Amino acid sequence: MESIIKGGSHLVPEKPALHNISVLANRPRMYIAALVLIAICIVWYAVSRATACPTTSYEVRGTSLDESAPPGSHVTVAAISCTTIHRGDLVLFNTPADPKAPVIKRAAGIPGDTFSIATSGSVIINGNEAAVPSGAPYQLTTNGITMLDLYATDYHHTIPPKSYLLLGDVPSGALDSSRLGLISLQEIVGVVTRVQK
Repeated sequence: MESIIKGGSHLVPEKPALHNISVLANRPRMYIAALVLIAICIVWYAVSRATACPTTSYEVRGTSLDESAPPGSHVTVAAISCTTIHRGDLVLFNTPADPKAPVIKRAAGIPGDTFSIATSGSVIINGNEAAVPSGAPYQLTTNGITMLDLYATDYHHTIPPKSYLLLGDVPSGALDSSRLGLISLQEIVGVVTRVQK
């Protein structure tokens, strides 16, 4: 901004106020401080969510997950109320036979996945043949084929919301979806966050 000086005929530029220069010079520092504060808040939120989720420890007794959680292993399970199931996660669920003794299996299929059962007994998830961790494909028994084929037909080959295809690591099936059908979210206790062999 320019101002006219009295007593003269020329214009002299007005000097900017010093306090304006110091505010401008400190602006990058203010942005950095704001970003640091935001980062601290995000970390605090993540840590508080992680510690707020109740967990329970269980001992594995069965052999259907020998490769992932052999008998005698201890698993830490996060409550289903504060976690999400992803394909491949180990999951604990209650069975109608004994609701007080949860069963541990792997989430082979999650809501929205397409699935079908080949006549050979292979389980096809999203167009790919499902396999146990060793790489061997699932080869379901005749009863397993019949059970899961009924679900595939009823649900137009798509796992419905709040339902999961849970299988063990035994290629021929176990006490899992090959015998119980799709497992409802209501029956799921939680997701394994740690396996101690």
